[in-house]
Amino acid sequence: MSNQVAYFHFTLGPVQSFVSQARRTRDFWAGSFLLSWLSAVAIKAVQQQGGEILFPKADRHYLDYLAGKGKGLPPKQGSIPNRFKAEISDINVFKPDLISEAVQQAWKALANDIWCHDIGNIIETDEDKKSWDDQIETTIKIWNRQIESFWDMSWIISDNKEDSAVLDQRKNWRAYIAPEEAGVKCSMMEGWQELSGIKSPTRKLKEEQTAFWQKIRSREKQGIKSDLRKGEALCAIAFVKRRFSRYFQAFKYTISQKGLKDWQIYSWKVPSAVPSVSYMAAVHYLKEMLLQADKTLLIDFIGKAHRLTEGYGEWQMDIKCIQAAKQKQFSSDIDQYQQRYKQRFTALDGNVFFTSMLENPNRYEDKSELRKTVLAALNRLNKNTKNQYDNPLDKVSPFYAVLMMDGDSLGSKMSVSENQNAITEGLAYFINGLKTQDSKHSHKMGVAEYVYQHNGFLIYAGGDDVLAILPLEDAIPCAIALRQHYQQCFKVALQYAGMSDFIDKKGNPVVNTSISAAIEYVHIKTPLTKILKDAHHLLDDIAKEKTGRDSLAIRVWKPGGLQQQWSQPWKIALYDDCVNDGNNTAKKCYLNQLVADFQSAQNEDEQFSSQFFYKIREYFRMLNPALNNEKKIFSKQKAVLNDEQAMQFIAMEYIHSGETRVSKIKNAVQRKQEACDIVRPLVTQCRPVQRDQQETDTSQWNRSTQLEADGALIVRFLAHKGVE
Repeated sequence: MSNQVAYFHFTLGPVQSFVSQARRTRDFWAGSFLLSWLSAVAIKAVQQQGGEILFPKADRHYLDYLAGKGKGLPPKQGSIPNRFKAEISDINVFKPDLISEAVQQAWKALANDIWCHDIGNIIETDEDKKSWDDQIETTIKIWNRQIESFWDMSWIISDNKEDSAVLDQRKNWRAYIAPEEAGVKCSMMEGWQELSGIKSPTRKLKEEQTAFWQKIRSREKQGIKSDLRKGEALCAIAFVKRRFSRYFQAFKYTISQKGLKDWQIYSWKVPSAVPSVSYMAAVHYLKEMLLQADKTLLIDFIGKAHRLTEGYGEWQMDIKCIQAAKQKQFSSDIDQYQQRYKQRFTALDGNVFFTSMLENPNRYEDKSELRKTVLAALNRLNKNTKNQYDNPLDKVSPFYAVLMMDGDSLGSKMSVSENQNAITEGLAYFINGLKTQDSKHSHKMGVAEYVYQHNGFLIYAGGDDVLAILPLEDAIPCAIALRQHYQQCFKVALQYAGMSDFIDKKGNPVVNTSISAAIEYVHIKTPLTKILKDAHHLLDDIAKEKTGRDSLAIRVWKPGGLQQQWSQPWKIALYDDCVNDGNNTAKKCYLNQLVADFQSAQNEDEQFSSQFFYKIREYFRMLNPALNNEKKIFSKQKAVLNDEQAMQFIAMEYIHSGETRVSKIKNAVQRKQEACDIVRPLVTQCRPVQRDQQETDTSQWNRSTQLEADGALIVRFLAHKGVE
């Protein structure tokens, strides 16, 4: 490879243990952001040696802020993937080890900055010093060991531009194994020793651990009391994740490496508060309270709740519908006193909006009487607040949504050199928005804006990966909007590349440019780490592998565990809404329409009754053929009834399920036909489909012999918003 152009492949990990091990959504966001920031440092280090990043196209806005030249709003989410490919003009000059070294320098410098602020200068009196000397020596050893040994970086240099798998082969030489650590482990990150260094959880040693963490918490510096809750004991890596946002804005560091000119990395203001899962679940409830609640009752509740939680844990939340509700009130309201209290209401800890949390004697156990007082104030507020139709306000839903999306088969497409420019541009459009010279196609909305428009918070968006948390009501519409945006971005990218479609290694057109999605509807009491791991399984194994990509998969998690699972190709799940937005036809989801039909059961023209949904599992059991082996579900075995016969059977049961509008139609033929029209989408969504990725004719896809009730039960769940 002497005197030839070469290609440098780099990856930074471990991703799962750093990002997914989280107790709060803020931990999850912090892991994603820091991983992206360090990856940006690696990219900058390559550029310092004259390398050019080929894939993915690095976010210029993010890199400008890293270099201290950023303009406009600073990045709030990670947008730099943890792996990339760069072109090297002179392999004899390029020093790959310096890339890993730069990342380590940046990481250790940031960690040291946090140490100095929060732990290193904690001794304040001579008496403190006597009791602290031995302890701090132990903590320093743990800190240095963990910070030094955490990251696993892999790289390889190849002379083949098209070989995208070479780095994966390099990584297969060995697997990352975290070092074994002694003592009591971290509350957030499994397997890592917490910083007090106690050897075992005996009563005496636990008292020493409690005293150590209380010493750190008692300083009340930069929000540390809310960042480190009672009972939490963190390792060095988790401590950096939890605290870095408090000091990130003022951090800068000079990378100094032998043989290279020194260069600086900069930081910027990032959120110190990220919406908790309970806050995200309560978003639409908070909006309605802002618009409809009685001022006196609201102020009474705020005062009591603030005393209970000792602060405003969600002060900086920027959720679209809540901001809009505030503006609607304040535009005509000159009462600054009221304005201030409405701001405080939406800044309260999300847990105080749930009666189940306030009824739990194990929460706020040292403030039992105040907890009961807050509960009474919340009940008064709920009882006396009506919606815009003067009906009782819906109960706050204890469920939120995690949305994960990923492009389908981009790796195989990327292995063909003719596709690479279009893929690189398409992904850049997807993340940052379509910004082309052609005004017909240009628009500024990228992934972050789409998530914001749907009242969500974006955790990460890099390459073709998206991860966000949203209110229950907004997850499906957000996934649909992002899918349409993805398709439009690649359509434009192909057009500018002079192609009509991607091609495979044989030169044949690759018809499919698609993205799959997984939505987890989660009860606020379900451990977050468990859901983050499961979301990858739902996306990779269900939406992509089992259903065949270009699909949507959904799971519902209640405190007792997994309740329902449903998955369908997008072409089955969606229908045209016949509204042209200027770029493509907007789509709606059959599940959402069925939810709307079910919710109309409160009106005279109801579509579905609860009785009908209660019996749906029983109906389907009657229609399903017996199976000796689960693998026969997609076999050639025929169903007991074909689709039309099953539709007519369910329609008749629907007619007799209660006092519906259809049951009042006197003409029997018309009654049956209208009932069939109503239940047809429901039955269709309850028969699983496996798509052939190359087959565009939906009639040729494999259809299950079974009707699965989970699709219908998810409709009922969404209609009730998980509130029974």
